[in-house]
Amino acid sequence: SFVAVSFGERDPDCAGIAAPVFGTDGRLVGALSVSGPKPRFTPETITAMTAQVLQGALRLTHALGGRNDALRDAADKSSQRMACASV
Repeated sequence: SFVAVSFGERDPDCAGIAAPVFGTDGRLVGALSVSGPKPRFTPETITAMTAQVLQGALRLTHALGGRNDALRDAADKSSQRMACASV
């Protein structure tokens, strides 16, 4: 799904969500992540943060001249899930 979610792996009170960023040759060049206090990572906020992190990773990928159709598809699906959840 192109997203990694961590709950207390490095710090017992911290959680995070990350998505990959790709360069011009399609290779992984980095990641975009968001982290914070674990209690703030509820099912609802995880859905919203996942969509935002994926969209941000997609924008960074494009800004670096990269392209990854699977990342774009994952970002689109995540945004659709967030829109459905907010209705």
